[in-house]
Amino acid sequence: FAIHPNPVQQMLFVSISVPDVMTVQLRLYDAKGAIVKQLQTNLLKGNNELQLNMTGLTKGVYVLDANWGNNNKTSKVLKE
Repeated sequence: FAIHPNPVQQMLFVSISVPDVMTVQLRLYDAKGAIVKQLQTNLLKGNNELQLNMTGLTKGVYVLDANWGNNNKTSKVLKE
């Protein structure tokens, strides 16, 4: 699990590698804990790169929560 670029201005890329086909759910929370973006999609076996459009969000710190299989990863994202 990796994100780039961070800080981000427009498009955030999320890289996830999985051993088999499965579903991932991404949630982006603002500083108040409200969900501002949500994405659910299928991952293919191997390396996957997903995109989250950050255009239109105000500058600040966000939290990205990713859930797939038995994995739950959280990362801070700085929007410039």
